[in-house]
Amino acid sequence: MQPLLLAAALQLAGPSAAAAQEIVASYSELGGKPYTVGYDGRSMRLGGKPALLLSGSVHYVRSTPEMWPEIFAKMKASGMNAVESYVFWNYHVRTLDDHNAGTADYSGRGNVTLFLELAAKADLFVIWRIGPYICAEWPGGGMPGWLRQLPGMHERSATQPYMNETYKWMHQHIEL
Repeated sequence: MQPLLLAAALQLAGPSAAAAQEIVASYSELGGKPYTVGYDGRSMRLGGKPALLLSGSVHYVRSTPEMWPEIFAKMKASGMNAVESYVFWNYHVRTLDDHNAGTADYSGRGNVTLFLELAAKADLFVIWRIGPYICAEWPGGGMPGWLRQLPGMHERSATQPYMNETYKWMHQHIEL
């Protein structure tokens, strides 16, 4: 375990060195198998064990796939064990025609499957912030401009048209 993570783990678990060994500190410790995510009064729990995620933000569309391995290596060298990113709805589904056709663009800088694969290869957990509204100093807060063209649409509200569209977007993205 890296020194920064070990110190944080000891703080989290208490003074027992044995307790610190039970802390999940890297993605690879879970062996690539499905695991539960939860929490208790003291910590986040992954696979039933306490975990401390130290993350940095990398917005995949603001860099290139060629840059991601080096970025992830620098994160690991800095003591991080997680990367977090927003998901940019208006980057992937740019037009109303794309939306109507049910197509999303996941190529180039938008290749989220490659981003996630490289993060796993770098032994990083991923915090995937799907939104739908993301802010992030990104046009429209990540919301597609074509939403305003849909009948009855009131963005960022609990109205049925908005809820239907965000549901469709999130489920299509999660299926990918």
